[in-house]
Amino acid sequence: MAQQELDLSDIEEISSEEGTASVVHLSDVFKYISHFRRKGHQIGRKVGDMLEVLTLAAVKRDPELSARLLIEPYLEGFSSAKHKVEFAIFDGNQEALFAVNSGKKSKKKMEVLAKHIDGLKGFIECKKVGVEQTINTTFKKKYGKGVLPLDEVLEVNFRPRWAEPAQFKIQFSVESDSCQVSVEGPDDLSEMYEVLAPFRLIFCVDINGVPHFVDNGRSLRDIPDPIRLCKILEVNGFTDGGVECILNDCLAGPQTPEKAKQASFVALDVRKHRFGQFDKRADEREMVTINVLTEYSHWEPKSVNMVQACVDYNLVVPDALIVAAMEAYEKNYGVDFLERITKEAYVTDEAVASISQRIVEELDGYIFLDTATNTTCRLLWKEGGLAIESR
Repeated sequence: MAQQELDLSDIEEISSEEGTASVVHLSDVFKYISHFRRKGHQIGRKVGDMLEVLTLAAVKRDPELSARLLIEPYLEGFSSAKHKVEFAIFDGNQEALFAVNSGKKSKKKMEVLAKHIDGLKGFIECKKVGVEQTINTTFKKKYGKGVLPLDEVLEVNFRPRWAEPAQFKIQFSVESDSCQVSVEGPDDLSEMYEVLAPFRLIFCVDINGVPHFVDNGRSLRDIPDPIRLCKILEVNGFTDGGVECILNDCLAGPQTPEKAKQASFVALDVRKHRFGQFDKRADEREMVTINVLTEYSHWEPKSVNMVQACVDYNLVVPDALIVAAMEAYEKNYGVDFLERITKEAYVTDEAVASISQRIVEELDGYIFLDTATNTTCRLLWKEGGLAIESR
């Protein structure tokens, strides 16, 4: 299949703004996903895989790192727990790392145990925390069966402390055997639409406190500013006298604290096993711990502080790069592009790997933002170990 040209004009110079976000808001990746409607849920689950694939391409770009790369190894910690991480850099005999079970050596599972730990030069974990859509509590209490009666007004309210309140009113009705919906809201909003299921209406407030309404023919991509609050009304069908629908609240990364705890514990446990101490060591070069994130706008300050206290480097792959990579895969493989976004496909299919490789090479390997210094950086082998190089 012919390779498509990549348009990376928007990300040739990665902005450091994404590494300094102080207000939690919905990511640009979520905006991209919203364009795909229900298929967007499938794409959302692939964002984490894309993060891993781009990180893998960034590691393999350096021949010395590539020669020492372990994919999904298990690292033994001080607690005796064996932690599965995305990538590790091991300087030694990799054949000795294959796990042995009942006297048989595994062909895939690799374990870095106490006897191998001195060869571990570093490891990388990838953490993606997306938007979680949950049924609005008020809606669920009032419409437990998920049916909104015709001609009844549904109010969608936003009452943030940091902005003026905003209210939208939605009413479904039947006219001439056709279902219609009227929408009223701020700034004299008054619209009427014909409803054919599936049908979607989006209500949101951006980080400047400005309310927005997105009709069924548009997506969140049409809103230029970052979105802080969002509710989505999805119509799935019709019943006698009502509309089958659900109102979802879109929450920015509610699992972020748990992800931060996981990444922190792995770094602490393996470091204690290697060096006999939990605390980070200044200017670490013998065994570097790296946490790679995306959708960084979902990480609230407490979770960021946690990983920065425990992990040597916390790097961000910007939303724009994730979206560009998704679009590149889609252009090359069409409707089947999701199946190609895996580490296994990268390793076994040269054509698949070439897409990520070209993206990383276009940026000379500088696909990461260091959250501590707000500088762009890349991975490399330097002075006998895994290192970060900033510019």
